[in-house]
Amino acid sequence: MRWPDLLGTVALAYNTTVHTTTDYSPHGLFYSLAPSCPIYAIVSTPTSDPASNADEFALQTFEHLQETTAFICDFTGKNMQRMKRQ
Repeated sequence: MRWPDLLGTVALAYNTTVHTTTDYSPHGLFYSLAPSCPIYAIVSTPTSDPASNADEFALQTFEHLQETTAFICDFTGKNMQRMKRQ
């Protein structure tokens, strides 16, 4: 098997894996929701409570984006301070 044949699967695995440094997956940070993959139909995975209407979904997404933005700002600030000290 050649590398180009595996690249899509490797990218999916990387982007959907929760990283220990951020406690988020890259997909979750970028899109503000978990990806839907065919394997999730086979494997039981915990999911958050789904929104019952569009307004609730928009509010959940907005709150998640606020939390993510605050986390990234804090994380970036801490890294900047660490780099300054070094």
